[in-house]
Amino acid sequence: MDAAPAADIPTETGMVQLPPPPEPPTREERAQVYLRIGLDEARQQLGRPVHALEGMSPLFYGLAASQVPPFTDAARPVVRSVYLGPNESLILLDQQRVRGGARVPVLSGNSARLGEVILYLHGEARPEVLRKLLRRVR
Repeated sequence: MDAAPAADIPTETGMVQLPPPPEPPTREERAQVYLRIGLDEARQQLGRPVHALEGMSPLFYGLAASQVPPFTDAARPVVRSVYLGPNESLILLDQQRVRGGARVPVLSGNSARLGEVILYLHGEARPEVLRKLLRRVR
């Protein structure tokens, strides 16, 4: 994508050229993914197949920093599935395997536990959209 051209702004003493506006953030930057990964790596990170939002296809998978709460191990990354929601909003499904013997925090709102995986659904969509989508995690 080419950068927007610089703009010439008239002043009393002549024309001043302003720098072009900054590039909009990429989807990876908006999703705060530090490394894109494939399904095989996601499965290896979780020790099981990746959960998904029924009826939606992820744009990509990546690794992201843990957020506390709801995750049990802030030192390990989470697997982030990135979906495109209404109005080009990003919907993020974070997943982290619970380590044996780890204390699981109280989960509420957009968090859930399916088997040995903690899920956290968040992103740029409205809260009511996220709550409805959490019921579609498989």
